[in-house]
Amino acid sequence: MSKTNHTHLAQKNGKPERSWRTRWPLFTFAGLVGILTLAYIDGGEEPIRPIVQAVTLPGVATESD
Repeated sequence: MSKTNHTHLAQKNGKPERSWRTRWPLFTFAGLVGILTLAYIDGGEEPIRPIVQAVTLPGVATESD
């Protein structure tokens, strides 16, 4: 048997210690769900309103000429 101290394998209170490598998918998923929730609440399409405005173009004859 090796007498090397493996502190990285130690458990605290009988529960395995979770490292960043095991937690990053959870944080990524939670962030994605948060962003999608904000987009759903704040987003959405706005109604299209027609632009009704007369535009005068230079050099174009008018009907009164």
